[in-house]
Amino acid sequence: MIIAEYSETNLEEITNLFHKTVHAIDSSVYSEKQKEAWAPKPLEYLKWDQRLRRVKTYMACDNGKIVGFMSIGPPGYIDYFFVDPDHQGKGIGKGLYYHIERFAQNRYRKKLIVEASKVARPFFERMGFILMSENQVIVNGQTLTNYTMKKER
Repeated sequence: MIIAEYSETNLEEITNLFHKTVHAIDSSVYSEKQKEAWAPKPLEYLKWDQRLRRVKTYMACDNGKIVGFMSIGPPGYIDYFFVDPDHQGKGIGKGLYYHIERFAQNRYRKKLIVEASKVARPFFERMGFILMSENQVIVNGQTLTNYTMKKER
Protein backbone atom coordinates (compact mmCIF):
# COMPACT_ATOMS: atom_id res chain seq x y z
CA MET A 1 0.00 0.00 0.00
CA ILE A 2 1.22 3.47 -0.91
CA ILE A 3 -0.08 6.62 0.78
CA ALA A 4 -0.17 9.71 -1.42
CA GLU A 5 -1.47 13.24 -1.14
CA TYR A 6 -4.76 14.09 -2.87
CA SER A 7 -4.61 15.64 -6.33
CA GLU A 8 -7.52 16.84 -8.45
CA THR A 9 -6.62 14.09 -10.93
CA ASN A 10 -7.96 11.67 -8.28
CA LEU A 11 -11.21 13.55 -7.70
CA GLU A 12 -13.56 11.25 -9.58
CA GLU A 13 -12.10 8.07 -8.12
CA ILE A 14 -12.22 9.41 -4.53
CA THR A 15 -15.77 10.73 -4.90
CA ASN A 16 -16.94 7.43 -6.35
CA LEU A 17 -15.21 5.55 -3.50
CA PHE A 18 -17.04 7.75 -0.96
CA HIS A 19 -20.40 7.00 -2.60
CA LYS A 20 -19.71 3.27 -2.88
CA THR A 21 -18.56 3.03 0.75
CA VAL A 22 -21.57 4.84 2.20
CA HIS A 23 -24.02 2.78 0.16
CA ALA A 24 -22.31 -0.47 1.24
CA ILE A 25 -23.13 0.19 4.92
CA ASP A 26 -25.62 -2.34 6.23
CA SER A 27 -29.17 -0.95 6.25
CA SER A 28 -29.54 -1.93 9.90
CA VAL A 29 -26.93 0.73 10.72
CA TYR A 30 -28.08 3.53 8.42
CA SER A 31 -31.29 3.19 6.40
CA GLU A 32 -31.37 3.44 2.61
CA LYS A 33 -32.90 6.93 2.95
CA GLN A 34 -30.15 7.99 5.34
CA LYS A 35 -27.44 6.67 3.02
CA GLU A 36 -29.00 8.44 0.02
CA ALA A 37 -29.12 11.70 2.02
CA TRP A 38 -25.48 11.27 3.06
CA ALA A 39 -24.22 10.28 -0.40
CA PRO A 40 -26.77 11.40 -3.02
CA LYS A 41 -26.60 11.08 -6.76
CA PRO A 42 -25.66 12.78 -8.95
CA LEU A 43 -22.22 13.07 -7.42
CA GLU A 44 -21.12 16.68 -7.03
CA TYR A 45 -17.49 16.47 -8.09
CA LEU A 46 -16.81 20.22 -7.94
CA LYS A 47 -18.06 20.43 -4.34
CA TRP A 48 -15.95 17.41 -3.40
CA ASP A 49 -12.86 18.99 -4.94
CA GLN A 50 -13.47 22.16 -2.93
CA ARG A 51 -13.97 20.14 0.28
CA LEU A 52 -10.84 18.06 -0.24
CA ARG A 53 -8.70 21.13 -0.97
CA ARG A 54 -9.76 22.81 2.31
CA VAL A 55 -8.14 20.02 4.30
CA LYS A 56 -5.07 17.83 3.95
CA THR A 57 -6.22 14.62 2.28
CA TYR A 58 -4.23 11.43 1.90
CA MET A 59 -5.16 8.43 -0.23
CA ALA A 60 -4.22 4.80 0.24
CA CYS A 61 -3.40 3.19 -3.09
CA ASP A 62 -3.04 -0.49 -3.88
CA ASN A 63 -2.00 -1.67 -7.35
CA GLY A 64 -2.74 1.78 -8.77
CA LYS A 65 -6.27 1.94 -7.31
CA ILE A 66 -7.42 4.24 -4.50
CA VAL A 67 -8.71 2.00 -1.71
CA GLY A 68 -9.20 4.59 1.03
CA PHE A 69 -8.74 8.19 2.04
CA MET A 70 -8.56 10.32 5.16
CA SER A 71 -8.44 14.09 5.68
CA ILE A 72 -7.36 16.39 8.48
CA GLY A 73 -7.67 20.12 8.99
CA PRO A 74 -7.25 22.66 11.76
CA PRO A 75 -7.27 22.37 14.71
CA GLY A 76 -6.63 18.61 14.36
CA TYR A 77 -10.09 17.74 13.02
CA ILE A 78 -10.24 14.45 11.09
CA ASP A 79 -12.85 15.17 8.46
CA TYR A 80 -13.14 12.31 5.96
CA PHE A 81 -12.33 8.65 6.49
CA PHE A 82 -13.48 6.04 4.00
CA VAL A 83 -12.08 2.65 3.01
CA ASP A 84 -13.40 0.75 0.01
CA PRO A 85 -15.76 -1.99 1.25
CA ASP A 86 -13.79 -4.61 -0.69
CA HIS A 87 -10.60 -3.64 1.17
CA GLN A 88 -11.81 -3.17 4.74
CA GLY A 89 -10.14 -5.18 7.49
CA LYS A 90 -6.76 -5.18 5.71
CA GLY A 91 -5.00 -2.44 7.68
CA ILE A 92 -5.72 0.37 5.22
CA GLY A 93 -7.55 2.48 7.81
CA LYS A 94 -4.73 2.04 10.31
CA GLY A 95 -2.15 3.00 7.72
CA LEU A 96 -4.05 6.15 6.82
CA TYR A 97 -4.69 7.03 10.45
CA TYR A 98 -1.03 6.65 11.49
CA HIS A 99 0.00 8.78 8.51
CA ILE A 100 -2.48 11.50 9.51
CA GLU A 101 -1.37 11.31 13.13
CA ARG A 102 2.28 11.82 12.14
CA PHE A 103 1.29 14.73 9.88
CA ALA A 104 -0.69 16.36 12.71
CA GLN A 105 2.00 15.87 15.35
CA ASN A 106 3.77 19.21 14.87
CA ARG A 107 0.98 21.17 13.18
CA TYR A 108 -1.88 21.00 15.64
CA ARG A 109 -2.27 21.04 19.37
CA LYS A 110 -1.93 17.76 21.14
CA LYS A 111 -5.53 16.80 20.43
CA LEU A 112 -7.28 15.12 17.50
CA ILE A 113 -11.05 15.37 17.03
CA VAL A 114 -13.42 13.38 14.82
CA GLU A 115 -17.15 13.14 14.29
CA ALA A 116 -17.29 9.41 13.63
CA SER A 117 -20.15 7.56 12.01
CA LYS A 118 -21.67 4.51 13.69
CA VAL A 119 -19.43 2.39 11.47
CA ALA A 120 -16.22 4.34 12.18
CA ARG A 121 -16.69 4.73 15.94
CA PRO A 122 -15.18 1.30 16.87
CA PHE A 123 -12.13 2.03 14.70
CA PHE A 124 -11.45 5.33 16.44
CA GLU A 125 -11.97 3.72 19.85
CA ARG A 126 -9.26 1.18 18.93
CA MET A 127 -7.01 4.11 17.97
CA GLY A 128 -7.38 5.55 21.48
CA PHE A 129 -10.17 8.10 20.96
CA ILE A 130 -12.70 8.67 23.72
CA LEU A 131 -16.36 9.50 23.27
CA MET A 132 -17.35 13.10 23.98
CA SER A 133 -20.95 13.14 22.72
CA GLU A 134 -23.53 11.45 20.54
CA ASN A 135 -24.94 13.78 17.89
CA GLN A 136 -28.04 13.85 15.74
CA VAL A 137 -27.21 15.63 12.49
CA ILE A 138 -29.73 16.61 9.80
CA VAL A 139 -28.39 15.87 6.31
CA ASN A 140 -30.65 16.46 3.31
CA GLY A 141 -33.73 16.02 5.48
CA GLN A 142 -32.56 12.84 7.21
CA THR A 143 -31.33 12.51 10.80
CA LEU A 144 -27.98 10.72 11.08
CA THR A 145 -26.23 9.72 14.29
CA ASN A 146 -22.52 10.38 14.71
CA TYR A 147 -20.14 10.67 17.64
CA THR A 148 -17.75 13.44 18.62
CA MET A 149 -14.57 11.78 19.80
CA LYS A 150 -11.15 13.08 20.81
CA LYS A 151 -7.67 11.79 21.39
CA GLU A 152 -5.12 13.65 23.46
CA ARG A 153 -1.55 12.89 22.55
